[in-house]
Amino acid sequence: MSIYSSNKALLFDLDGTLIDTAPDLVAALNMALVEAGLPVISESIAKYAASHGSMALVNSAQPTLDIETKTRLQHSLLAHYLTINGDHSQPYPGIIELLNDAKKLGYKLGIVTNKPARFTRPLLDKLNMAQFFDCVISGDSTMFSKPHAAPSYSQLNSLILKLIISFTLVMRSATCKQLMFAICTLF
Repeated sequence: MSIYSSNKALLFDLDGTLIDTAPDLVAALNMALVEAGLPVISESIAKYAASHGSMALVNSAQPTLDIETKTRLQHSLLAHYLTINGDHSQPYPGIIELLNDAKKLGYKLGIVTNKPARFTRPLLDKLNMAQFFDCVISGDSTMFSKPHAAPSYSQLNSLILKLIISFTLVMRSATCKQLMFAICTLF
């Protein structure tokens, strides 16, 4: 095995890129709306708001409510989402094949998402996708969320650390200079 064989990495967003999570998010919103005695909203209307966060979902269903009521709905939505996360979500067509092929080609794979970790990891586990990823940076893993660069830098640092560890395991006869060259090829 060459010490240079694992110096490729791909970072992905999660929601709306790898996995269609809108069905779960809209279902959780509708559960919160029913609980509050409000009318439900169709997935076709709310799914576009799903990529903008839970409050955007609430606003898509009930734009005229006061902020306190919207906040209560948001908390209820998130509580319901925790229980149904992954029940209706699916990887987009071709994604599993893409991830398999990337792993076979020696890529380290990572996720950078604004979704909080309490939702991200269970979703990946439920959809049997966790094994593809060498690291996952969730919305609450760094001080800043995307599009700030901090989550991506954190992801790269995590991937570099994993690469250093894997290089170390196969480098018994390699020099430190070779290791530094291999790490620098990442950039």
